[in-house]
Amino acid sequence: MSFLELFESYQWSAVCESFHRKTQRDVENALVRTGERTLDDFCALLSPAALPYLEEMAKRSQAITQRRFGKTLQLYAPLYLSNECQNICTYCGFSFQTPFLG
Repeated sequence: MSFLELFESYQWSAVCESFHRKTQRDVENALVRTGERTLDDFCALLSPAALPYLEEMAKRSQAITQRRFGKTLQLYAPLYLSNECQNICTYCGFSFQTPFLG
């Protein structure tokens, strides 16, 4: 199943209603669940009921990130072999739509 098919399979009005009906108990259940989480868990963690758990979620996120990547800083620096790129990033001087000033 493609992402689009999966996305379109949801009744988003029902998802929004579910989002606002989440309780602190739902948030706690989502936080203790191991393995794959569900869309309901995701809604619970983003719901207004999750606000008191924000600091705990931030600490968990930091711990998971450090466990996965270590305490490193990673930068992405593309190295182009020419002065022209096929992408159209408006902020980039290598974009093929950027006029040459030389």
